[in-house]
Amino acid sequence: AAVRDEDRTTVMLRNLPNDYTRRAVLDILDKKGFYGKYKFFYKPVDFSRCAGKGYCFVDFVDHKTATEAIEKLMGFNSWTSRSGKTLEPVWSEQEQGYSALIDRYQNSPLNHPDVPDEYKPKIYVDGEERSLPSPAASVRMPSLLASVARRNHAMNFTNERPLGASDDMVVESMRGA
Repeated sequence: AAVRDEDRTTVMLRNLPNDYTRRAVLDILDKKGFYGKYKFFYKPVDFSRCAGKGYCFVDFVDHKTATEAIEKLMGFNSWTSRSGKTLEPVWSEQEQGYSALIDRYQNSPLNHPDVPDEYKPKIYVDGEERSLPSPAASVRMPSLLASVARRNHAMNFTNERPLGASDDMVVESMRGA
């Protein structure tokens, strides 16, 4: 069902620095006066690079607050890391509203217990972070995260340092010397 414009509460923040964490984005929201005024936050991550994809979704407590956030955040570029990006907040076109976001992510692979907490969608009650409700059924681990975990395990296994080996010895052994 389409959401009427005056009922929209979910904003997509585009052009985030890829190295920004959930906490870094929430710090911006809090400093702009939105502490306790958002109910949901999710920042998609590229698991193969362990870096953000440059955008996130925030669901605010009501339409008026969401509109105010769009106005206050438009053009923000005072990042704590070096970046030439300019924040562009827009209405989310994927899911709109708290219930739709919970419906989408509660049974998502992102809610799998092995997904690192930093990568999971979160809900907020009066500014306090909470986990999503537990999945109604078992969920699979995101396939890319599983393949990265397998690759990292294989790399750790094959590149284990021999006991007592110095860095020079390890480098030489890798060169085949």
